[in-house]
Order: sequence, then structure tokens, then C-alpha cells
Amino acid sequence: MPRSWFSGKTAIVFGAVVTLAVSFLVYSRSRHEVALRQLTPSASAFDFENTVMRMGLTVVPADALAKLDETHRYDFEVRTRQGMLVALHGVVVRSSGGQRGILVERAQFTLKGSLSEAFDEWRFIVQSSSLPVEIARADVEYADRLLSRVSLKDVKLTAVESGYAVRAEEFRVGSKHWNDVTFTVEKPKTVVLFHFAGVKTGGRPFELRYVPTPGVATEWILEIPSQPLRVLDFPGISTLPCARATGVLSLVVPENAQLKMRGRLQSVADDCQGPNWPESSALFGGSIAMALSVVPDENHSAWDLPSVEFTSSMFELRGKGRLVLQEEPELTWNVTGSRSCTQLLANLSPSRYLNQVKAFINAKKGADAAERAQVTLSMQAQVRGSATLDRSLTWHLSGNCGIEDAN
Repeated sequence: MPRSWFSGKTAIVFGAVVTLAVSFLVYSRSRHEVALRQLTPSASAFDFENTVMRMGLTVVPADALAKLDETHRYDFEVRTRQGMLVALHGVVVRSSGGQRGILVERAQFTLKGSLSEAFDEWRFIVQSSSLPVEIARADVEYADRLLSRVSLKDVKLTAVESGYAVRAEEFRVGSKHWNDVTFTVEKPKTVVLFHFAGVKTGGRPFELRYVPTPGVATEWILEIPSQPLRVLDFPGISTLPCARATGVLSLVVPENAQLKMRGRLQSVADDCQGPNWPESSALFGGSIAMALSVVPDENHSAWDLPSVEFTSSMFELRGKGRLVLQEEPELTWNVTGSRSCTQLLANLSPSRYLNQVKAFINAKKGADAAERAQVTLSMQAQVRGSATLDRSLTWHLSGNCGIEDAN
């Protein structure tokens, strides 16, 4: 028997066996459980009729969903090569107005690793279908080194021109949660952009960027436009005695677990109220610039704040702090700063304090003495839970230059 004939016949028989197995998998009347171990897209544009998805040792036509029996409900489990797990429950094929479509009653997405790659894989799965796919309800879970666990419950996902519009009945990050959250997600290149519309608290939309550098680190950048502090609902910014604030939080997560995560929060708060002293606005001003260095710990229980800086019109306050992440977060900081008599004289607005400093310097009759003497302002914060539950903000002025002590 010629070798080539045997090889050809073997290929035909093997192909027939595979086709029979595939037909049984796709058209079986029983419950379908499909575990996708590795997703291998073709190098060219995805073609349902010719491209296959490799699933373990079984080869299944990529148009399997399009060929499902309209009289039955199916369940599928899809696992991509990057580890994203998609469980699809109650998959049915519907016909309406001469058009066929796929309805997924409920989906569960379990994401890990790079969000950029997960976005690409999900878009690939959805766009692969030759029939329109509608997901009635979905839950999403994501975990990484920085965020620990993020979950979205009862999600409605709608395709838009640049990506997807998402509405979640519940959005939870660690112990914090918000209800009825809407946002869009898109990926123009390697960066994943989240545009949050708000959480029904009157705040303005804000943007979260996920910026991966493969093999090095990932940076999370949260930009918050100017809005009322009460809307932010986060210890720290929302604790300040101010009406409005804007800020940027940047956190870098190295891929090397031996390297610490680090970040920085920069914020400007306006319409601020200073200490409850007569004419304290002359010392404090109406705006505060805040800069915090952030070092999250590895067990998601606390953030060290090795550098805390507040800058007002008159004083620069520096110190340290700590944010404990628990069911009721606790924030503490202790900052202090000093100004010489000559600095106060040059920068104070007309007020009782300016008059006191002038009188002190005239009495000293010497610039050296006025330069050596200093007034020190300190601020301590201790906040438990939300800023409205248990808030303590303590000011202290160590008098000099003719200005008396104040608490």
C-alpha cells in the first residue's frame, strides 16, 4: 500500500472523526459546557467560516454560536490565553423580524493580569460573532496587586463607537461601594480609559487611566475635575474645611513584586475656611494646595504617607500621615510650618496680624532679630469613617513676632 495513499486516507478518517465530534458538541440536545483553554486568533481578519478556536484537544468551529439550536438554552465557559474567564449562562439564539441574534441571560467575567490585554480579548470574542450578541445582565470581578478586589454587580454592557458603555447597580473597590454607577471604557492604543459619569451625588465626570508598560510597571492615573468636596466621599480631600477641590492621583505598580508600589496625590482646594480665630484668613488664605506621597502596603490594609505637604497663601506645612483601609477608613496626619517676622511683614494682607508684626519689628529695631524670630502653624487631622461621622482637625499657632498663641 503506497505510503501517500495511507497518509491521505488517515487524514480523511481523522477529519471525519473530528467533524463528528464537533457536530455532537455543537448540536447535542443536552446541556453544553465548553472550557476554552487557549484562544488562538488568526493573523488576518477573523473569519467565522474558516478560523477555529483551539479548546484543549478539541477543535471547534468559531461559528459554533451562530449554529446553535434555537429551541435550547446553553451554558458556556470561555477561558482566554491571558486568564480571563467568561461564564455565559442561558445562551439562546433568537429570531426577530427575519434577523437572528444571540442573547446571553447572564454572564460572569473574572479578570486578572493586564486590563489592556483583557479588553483586547473581550473585544475579540464579541467581534468574532457573525450574529449580534446581547448580554442581559453581567457581573465582573477583577483583582490585582493594588486594588485587591474590584466587583461590579448587575452590569449592563452596551457597545458604543469608541468602546463600551457600562452601567452597574453596584460598584465595589475593597470595602468602599457605590450604587448605580455609569461609565464608558475605551482603549485607543495601549492605554485603557474609564470615563465615570458619577454616582448620583451631583459631582462632575472624572477620568481613570490604566497605563501599562509591559515588563516594567502599570500606572493608574485618576483625574478629578473641580467639584464639591462632599461629593468625593474620601478621607483626606473631603476632610479639608473647603468647598471645592480638584486633583490627580497617580499610582505606579511594578511588575516585580519585590519593588514597592508608590504614588502621589496632588490637589487644590478652594473656598477654604481657616482656624476659628479672628481674621485667620490673613494667615490661612482661601485656597490650599496639597501634595501627598503614597506607599500602599501589600496586604491592602493601609497606605503610608511619608510626605504630606499643604501650601496656603502664607504657610507651607509639611509632615507625615497614614491612611488605614478598613470598613471605616482612618486617616491621620501631622504637618507644621514656620515663617519669620520679615516674611510675615512682606506677605501678610492688611489685618491685626500685620499690625502686630510691624509693631514687633519696630520695637526690635533690627532686621536680624526679626529674621530669627518665627511663627509656627501646625495642623493635625484624625478622621474615622466618612468625614461627616468622626472628624477632628486641630490647629495650633505658636506665637511670636508680636502674634499671640492660638488654638
